[in-house]
Amino acid sequence: RLSTPPRYHRSYGPSTLSRVPDSLARCHQLVSLDLSGNLLGAGLAPDLPDALATGLVNVRELNVSRNRLSSLPESLGAMRRLARLDCRENEIRELPASVEGCDSLAELYLGHNRLATIPDEIGFVASLRTLDVSNNALKELRPSLANVPLSLLDASGNDIVAVAPELGRCVTLRKLMLEGNPLKSIRYNILAGPTRELLAHLRSKLSDERDDVNAAAAAFGKVFIGADDAVVIASATHADRVAFEGGRGTLLLRDRGVERVPIEAWDIVATRVACVDLGLNGLKGDACGGGSNSDALATAVGKCKRLETLLLDGNDLSSWPLPHDNAPPLPLLEMSLANNARVGGAVQTRGVFSRASNMTRLDLSGVVIAARFVDDGLLGPLANLVELRWARGDLTRVPEDVYWMRKLRALALPDNRIGELRAEVSELTQVRSIHWSPYDRVGVVN
Repeated sequence: RLSTPPRYHRSYGPSTLSRVPDSLARCHQLVSLDLSGNLLGAGLAPDLPDALATGLVNVRELNVSRNRLSSLPESLGAMRRLARLDCRENEIRELPASVEGCDSLAELYLGHNRLATIPDEIGFVASLRTLDVSNNALKELRPSLANVPLSLLDASGNDIVAVAPELGRCVTLRKLMLEGNPLKSIRYNILAGPTRELLAHLRSKLSDERDDVNAAAAAFGKVFIGADDAVVIASATHADRVAFEGGRGTLLLRDRGVERVPIEAWDIVATRVACVDLGLNGLKGDACGGGSNSDALATAVGKCKRLETLLLDGNDLSSWPLPHDNAPPLPLLEMSLANNARVGGAVQTRGVFSRASNMTRLDLSGVVIAARFVDDGLLGPLANLVELRWARGDLTRVPEDVYWMRKLRALALPDNRIGELRAEVSELTQVRSIHWSPYDRVGVVN
């Protein structure tokens, strides 16, 4: 059973509270504040005083939903540890520009308000993953949103007539919701379809990229379909089976029967692609046609100047895909090697992540790496990780390096043999989700 250190919470909802007590701003150790379901903003007192934001500098979760607020504190940016802000069902008309100071903000819920615009400063909130601005009065989605690594953007039920095509470049975006807007430029079947098709449609409107995209797609198709000796895409008979979606965008070949990716293909990826998804294929060895001892894949990845997402899960790789030399860090932000049972055997040094210091998401589920490397600083370079998933890794304890990942928000280590969790876990102040298997009997040791 997981034990946690003392935390400080305060709840005032639901009730009939019409103003925030002045003394609340002096609760400097508060980490969670729930003011939902009250009457804040209904009286003559200010909605939320600036002193609240400047005083509650340690608050990580703030819930002011279901009130009558018309504004948020101008000093909102002072809440640098705030990770989750829920303002749904109010009468808020604008989001303060100071929001750019909320360095830790990962979830922002502003649905059912009266917002007419989203300030461009939102583009500087580098940790934001979820943004709900549904059912407001927005007229457009501006290019600044493309600078945010969002996973979910809900802008349904607004008055939006224009969507910045730059949003199509958001390789992290898994769900973009635009239903219920008077959009004339995007067909309904695209709006209601998969997000990847909607993003591809938006990218197609970037006229300055269109020729580059088409040229790269044609080149990539020739590399695959033009193979003399073997069909490298098992089910492919036409070039349109190669789903290349952007000169600086995404290459989606998930579950296409890909057996190898020639070096010529990686040469195209190196300068033009930000996201490569080769999951659930038949890639073996080094994925380039070489054997287990080949470093062709690692060499190719090392040359990728734009690659931010690399998904190789569900293959049969036995060669490590990352270079580990003394060159500068890769731009790689996300990687999945899940369910490559043999790739762990390729780890013969603790330095296999030496060039991955920018990485924020890593999935090693099903990968077993020798304990002598795991215990010797294997994950040390990954101080910027926000999410780590390592199920079925035959781990007997949480890797030492994890306790120093101060930006970590999600830790999933189910189906291992972990028997203890060190007290230093209390230093992981940003963590919102920890997942253990019911088979792990985890306790905290001092």
